[in-house]
Amino acid sequence: MQYAFMFIGVFLATAAILTLVHRRSRDEKATLARIDSLISSGEAIADEDPILIELQRKKTWLQALIGETSIARHIALFLDQAAWVLTVDTFLLWCLGAGFAGFVLSWLLAPNPLNEIALFCAFALVPYLLLRFRRAKRLSAFDKALPEAMDIMQRTLKAGLALNEAFKRASEKAREPVGGEFRTVINRMQRGADLRSELIKLAERVPTADLRIFVTAMLVQSDTGGNLPLILERLTDMIRARILLLSEMSAETAQGRLSGVFMALIPVFLMGALRIINPIYMQPLFHDPRGKIMLIYAIASDIVGSFIIHLITTMEV
Repeated sequence: MQYAFMFIGVFLATAAILTLVHRRSRDEKATLARIDSLISSGEAIADEDPILIELQRKKTWLQALIGETSIARHIALFLDQAAWVLTVDTFLLWCLGAGFAGFVLSWLLAPNPLNEIALFCAFALVPYLLLRFRRAKRLSAFDKALPEAMDIMQRTLKAGLALNEAFKRASEKAREPVGGEFRTVINRMQRGADLRSELIKLAERVPTADLRIFVTAMLVQSDTGGNLPLILERLTDMIRARILLLSEMSAETAQGRLSGVFMALIPVFLMGALRIINPIYMQPLFHDPRGKIMLIYAIASDIVGSFIIHLITTMEV
């Protein structure tokens, strides 16, 4: 029990330190508030605006270190797609803090360099896995809410209103996150952006198959012409049929996916239970060279088996 309290204390202390280090100053808060007011009022913000120049100058040491690397761009894109209000350097520090907590836990329970490195890497990946889960959940919610937004656009166009007004109505009445993404498109168009470029950017921000189909249809219709309400009606029917088919497939493969989760977790819980019940029985696994080889083989087999089960139970439509 004392080890659990020590682990919680170390994790909370790391979180507190990260929060204090990355707490925004009064000037930064005032600058961000000024930018938000400009955006909400519809005023254009030029790249040479003194507000943006001053904000770009204030970079933390980690932001200056990672710069514009591919990892930083990848994490920034995932944070945007998951709607997490975090900077890249803050997220990386959370990963380091979680890894340090795993290192301390291994040092307390099973002091061994191999165990400490393994737990450090495993715990450091936890924030990234949570980010991917949140991103996948938000993209799935977007796909489910997209047909409703397309219905709103279709009815607005049939009423004789323009395409911009259809996007505006959809942004006001559609569920999140579709409403928020459409509001971003409308706000940028009100500041002079082109609809075609904003649709392409929308497809980049939300990389789902259904939205790509919607954006492609809109772009083709703008180039070649056609009955846009009819196109949206057929697209809505097709997307709803696709969502229904995905739901049926998910229900059919639920047992296999749950079996894969249990198969992956049973060895971990069994090892932890034996470690608590009879620690001496588990010592050769961590201290004997042959035990270390068996442990590495077991971990690798567990990962490979989970990956194969994931491939078997995952289907694309």
